Amino acid sequence: AAAELEQEQAAKARVVRRALERVPASLKLWKAAVELAPTDDDARVLLARAVECCPQHVELWLALARLETHEGARKVLNRARLAVPTDASIWVTASKLEEAHGKTEMVPKIVERAVKSLRANSVVIDREAWIKVREKRRVFFSFFVFVVSLFFLRTTAGSSFSSSRKEIARPPAATTRLHRGDNRFNY
Repeated sequence: AAAELEQEQAAKARVVRRALERVPASLKLWKAAVELAPTDDDARVLLARAVECCPQHVELWLALARLETHEGARKVLNRARLAVPTDASIWVTASKLEEAHGKTEMVPKIVERAVKSLRANSVVIDREAWIKVREKRRVFFSFFVFVVSLFFLRTTAGSSFSSSRKEIARPPAATTRLHRGDNRFNY
């Protein structure tokens, strides 16, 4: 709120950075700081610090991965999976990253590891929701989503996860994008 009173971007950024010194675990402040960053390099530095202060916020990890090189993004996503092992969107982003760089042979391997990891972390994977979305949007699916859907359905056939804590009600691919738009947090 105080940053909004300032006229210049640099002044707004200073106010937000001062607030972060007092409340380093605030997702809202980190997002504001990154949005006010004048360059992608500045945003990358801020996001690297943000994931240290708020490691459970997946959107910070994904935003940082989008600003990295292919290899850097891989490292960021691996760290994110360790920090938040119950979030499927990290795995989906990793798969999309490999597809975007022409490494489509990695997609089924990543999905297989994702299913194993999510199961090990008691995440409910709703197979029926995947089937419905796949049928509904079959024409619009990319190669990635097609491979993930086929592999996911094959991997989860006959499985029951009723004792699990979290539920994925729709395929994570429907909720995330690999590329960054005008807004660093636009998924």
